[in-house]
Amino acid sequence: MSSKPDLLDLLMDQYDEETGSSMDDELLRAQVFTFMLAGHETTSVSMMWTLYELARHPDIAEKIREEIKLVMKDSSEMTWAKLAEMKFLGNVIKESLRLHSPASVAIRIANKNDVIGGYEIPEGAVVALGIDAVHYSPKYWKDPHAFNPQRFDENGKIEA
Repeated sequence: MSSKPDLLDLLMDQYDEETGSSMDDELLRAQVFTFMLAGHETTSVSMMWTLYELARHPDIAEKIREEIKLVMKDSSEMTWAKLAEMKFLGNVIKESLRLHSPASVAIRIANKNDVIGGYEIPEGAVVALGIDAVHYSPKYWKDPHAFNPQRFDENGKIEA
Protein backbone atom coordinates (compact mmCIF):
# COMPACT_ATOMS: atom_id res chain seq x y z
CA MET A 1 0.00 0.00 0.00
CA SER A 2 1.35 3.41 -0.99
CA SER A 3 2.09 6.01 1.69
CA LYS A 4 1.10 8.80 -0.71
CA PRO A 5 -2.55 9.85 -0.53
CA ASP A 6 -4.66 9.27 -3.63
CA LEU A 7 -7.48 11.44 -4.99
CA LEU A 8 -10.11 9.81 -2.78
CA ASP A 9 -7.95 10.29 0.33
CA LEU A 10 -7.47 13.97 -0.50
CA LEU A 11 -11.18 14.54 -1.08
CA MET A 12 -12.16 12.71 2.10
CA ASP A 13 -9.79 14.95 4.08
CA GLN A 14 -11.47 18.15 2.83
CA TYR A 15 -13.79 20.07 5.11
CA ASP A 16 -15.77 23.30 5.11
CA GLU A 17 -13.84 25.88 7.14
CA GLU A 18 -17.04 27.62 8.26
CA THR A 19 -18.95 24.56 9.44
CA GLY A 20 -16.16 22.04 10.01
CA SER A 21 -18.18 19.41 8.12
CA SER A 22 -16.71 17.08 5.52
CA MET A 23 -18.23 16.00 2.21
CA ASP A 24 -21.24 13.72 2.37
CA ASP A 25 -21.25 10.59 0.19
CA GLU A 26 -23.26 12.25 -2.59
CA LEU A 27 -20.86 15.19 -2.91
CA LEU A 28 -17.85 12.88 -2.67
CA ARG A 29 -19.20 10.75 -5.56
CA ALA A 30 -19.89 13.89 -7.60
CA GLN A 31 -16.32 15.17 -7.09
CA VAL A 32 -14.77 11.82 -8.04
CA PHE A 33 -17.04 11.66 -11.10
CA THR A 34 -15.93 15.15 -12.13
CA PHE A 35 -12.23 14.32 -11.80
CA MET A 36 -12.45 10.92 -13.47
CA LEU A 37 -14.75 11.75 -16.38
CA ALA A 38 -15.13 15.46 -16.94
CA GLY A 39 -11.49 16.18 -16.06
CA HIS A 40 -10.33 13.63 -18.62
CA GLU A 41 -12.40 15.20 -21.40
CA THR A 42 -11.41 18.79 -20.65
CA THR A 43 -7.71 17.88 -20.52
CA SER A 44 -7.77 16.12 -23.88
CA VAL A 45 -9.80 18.91 -25.51
CA SER A 46 -7.42 21.54 -24.14
CA MET A 47 -4.40 19.64 -25.44
CA MET A 48 -5.99 19.25 -28.86
CA TRP A 49 -6.68 23.00 -29.18
CA THR A 50 -3.16 23.87 -28.04
CA LEU A 51 -1.68 21.54 -30.66
CA TYR A 52 -4.02 23.06 -33.25
CA GLU A 53 -2.78 26.57 -32.44
CA LEU A 54 0.85 25.42 -32.56
CA ALA A 55 0.25 23.87 -35.99
CA ARG A 56 -1.17 27.22 -37.14
CA HIS A 57 1.75 29.16 -35.61
CA PRO A 58 5.03 27.31 -36.30
CA ASP A 59 7.03 30.31 -35.07
CA ILE A 60 5.47 29.92 -31.63
CA ALA A 61 6.08 26.16 -31.69
CA GLU A 62 9.75 26.87 -32.45
CA LYS A 63 9.99 29.29 -29.50
CA ILE A 64 8.65 26.51 -27.26
CA ARG A 65 11.25 24.06 -28.64
CA GLU A 66 14.02 26.56 -27.88
CA GLU A 67 12.72 27.15 -24.37
CA ILE A 68 12.57 23.40 -23.72
CA LYS A 69 16.15 22.95 -24.98
CA LEU A 70 17.33 25.80 -22.76
CA VAL A 71 15.62 24.50 -19.62
CA MET A 72 16.26 20.78 -20.13
CA LYS A 73 19.89 21.14 -21.31
CA ASP A 74 21.28 17.58 -21.43
CA SER A 75 18.72 16.15 -19.01
CA SER A 76 15.85 13.93 -20.02
CA GLU A 77 14.16 14.03 -16.60
CA MET A 78 11.21 16.43 -16.42
CA THR A 79 10.52 17.89 -12.99
CA TRP A 80 7.94 20.36 -11.68
CA ALA A 81 10.76 22.86 -11.14
CA LYS A 82 11.86 22.60 -14.77
CA LEU A 83 8.30 22.89 -15.97
CA ALA A 84 7.86 26.04 -13.87
CA GLU A 85 10.85 27.57 -15.69
CA MET A 86 9.08 27.20 -19.03
CA LYS A 87 7.26 30.53 -18.84
CA PHE A 88 6.56 30.87 -22.56
CA LEU A 89 5.05 27.37 -22.70
CA GLY A 90 2.81 28.37 -19.79
CA ASN A 91 1.75 31.50 -21.67
CA VAL A 92 0.91 29.41 -24.75
CA ILE A 93 -1.28 27.13 -22.66
CA LYS A 94 -3.00 30.10 -20.99
CA GLU A 95 -3.71 31.70 -24.36
CA SER A 96 -5.00 28.43 -25.81
CA LEU A 97 -7.35 28.06 -22.83
CA ARG A 98 -8.49 31.65 -23.24
CA LEU A 99 -9.39 31.13 -26.90
CA HIS A 100 -10.67 27.57 -26.60
CA SER A 101 -12.10 27.11 -23.14
CA PRO A 102 -12.99 23.46 -22.53
CA ALA A 103 -16.02 24.67 -20.58
CA SER A 104 -18.07 27.35 -22.30
CA VAL A 105 -20.15 28.23 -19.24
CA ALA A 106 -19.64 28.30 -15.48
CA ILE A 107 -22.80 27.60 -13.51
CA ARG A 108 -23.24 28.33 -9.81
CA ILE A 109 -26.13 28.42 -7.38
CA ALA A 110 -26.35 31.59 -5.29
CA ASN A 111 -25.91 30.73 -1.61
CA LYS A 112 -27.35 34.07 -0.50
CA ASN A 113 -29.25 37.05 -1.90
CA ASP A 114 -26.98 39.39 -3.82
CA VAL A 115 -26.89 42.09 -6.50
CA ILE A 116 -24.66 41.65 -9.56
CA GLY A 117 -24.45 44.41 -12.13
CA GLY A 118 -27.64 45.95 -10.81
CA TYR A 119 -29.59 42.67 -11.04
CA GLU A 120 -31.02 41.11 -7.90
CA ILE A 121 -29.93 37.50 -7.50
CA PRO A 122 -32.08 35.58 -5.00
CA GLU A 123 -30.64 32.81 -2.86
CA GLY A 124 -30.92 29.51 -4.73
CA ALA A 125 -30.92 31.13 -8.20
CA VAL A 126 -28.87 29.49 -10.94
CA VAL A 127 -26.23 31.93 -12.19
CA ALA A 128 -24.44 31.22 -15.48
CA LEU A 129 -21.35 33.01 -16.77
CA GLY A 130 -20.58 32.67 -20.46
CA ILE A 131 -16.82 32.07 -20.50
CA ASP A 132 -16.47 32.87 -24.21
CA ALA A 133 -18.25 36.20 -23.73
CA VAL A 134 -15.47 37.22 -21.35
CA HIS A 135 -12.60 35.59 -23.23
CA TYR A 136 -13.53 37.22 -26.55
CA SER A 137 -14.55 40.60 -25.18
CA PRO A 138 -12.61 43.61 -26.55
CA LYS A 139 -13.46 45.23 -23.22
CA TYR A 140 -10.97 42.88 -21.54
CA TRP A 141 -8.65 41.80 -24.36
CA LYS A 142 -6.80 43.69 -27.07
CA ASP A 143 -7.41 41.88 -30.39
CA PRO A 144 -9.39 39.14 -28.58
CA HIS A 145 -9.61 36.70 -31.52
CA ALA A 146 -5.84 36.60 -32.10
CA PHE A 147 -3.64 33.84 -30.68
CA ASN A 148 -1.08 35.90 -28.79
CA PRO A 149 0.71 34.15 -25.91
CA GLN A 150 2.79 37.27 -25.32
CA ARG A 151 -0.26 38.95 -23.80
CA PHE A 152 0.61 37.07 -20.59
CA ASP A 153 3.85 38.37 -19.12
CA GLU A 154 6.22 36.24 -17.04
CA ASN A 155 4.73 37.51 -13.79
CA GLY A 156 1.34 36.02 -14.64
CA LYS A 157 -0.07 39.51 -15.09
CA ILE A 158 -2.46 39.78 -18.00
CA GLU A 159 -1.67 42.35 -20.65
CA ALA A 160 -5.15 42.88 -22.08
